[in-house]
Amino acid sequence: YHFLNKSDRPGFFSNLAVVRREALKANVPFWQIALLINHFDYRMPTEAEKRWEAMQTLAYGGKGFMYFTYWQPGKDWGTAIIQLDGTRTHQYDEVKRINRDVQAIGKHLLKATSTAVVDYGQPGYTINTGNDAVRFEGPHVTAGLFNGPGETRYAMFANRDYRNAATTAVTLNTGGRKLQLLNKQTGEWADVALADGKVPLKLAAGDGELYRW
Repeated sequence: YHFLNKSDRPGFFSNLAVVRREALKANVPFWQIALLINHFDYRMPTEAEKRWEAMQTLAYGGKGFMYFTYWQPGKDWGTAIIQLDGTRTHQYDEVKRINRDVQAIGKHLLKATSTAVVDYGQPGYTINTGNDAVRFEGPHVTAGLFNGPGETRYAMFANRDYRNAATTAVTLNTGGRKLQLLNKQTGEWADVALADGKVPLKLAAGDGELYRW
């Protein structure tokens, strides 16, 4: 688990990268079980931190996401989604909001294949997969590219900062095809208006957005 009481444990992204690589080799899906309850030396994640865990998992091609833990295991444990006596905590509504957005994105990526994941944070960083190119400068963001059913392509951007929003402009080579952004609240796709040939990207703290073309 990533979130310790006094720091963040290293290894979250390297673990995701290894599991993603091996899952693709074996042609099997992978799931992530992420921290939710405060226990031992682990802190209770904020809503943005829980969202961060989920969105990074999606960007790395994860097909399922679960939390540890739904029900409080014992009286000496921290705050779960449901406490030992059956009462809901504030985490219930937080997870409900996150799950809604995860499902909105996940329904499209479930049948898609991860083709590339890049940790952006260096100016002018570019990735190429086939005829696709992604380029932008600025904030620390995970970019995941996917091949969907037919000729559909997806780009998933997830903010690596769970404290602050991220704003930048992205160059996406769609081969002239129409670019659309998923509205996580409605589940509808909306055409994206480019600004000087670039896609304006805005990510809330720990959040992610899905594009397709």
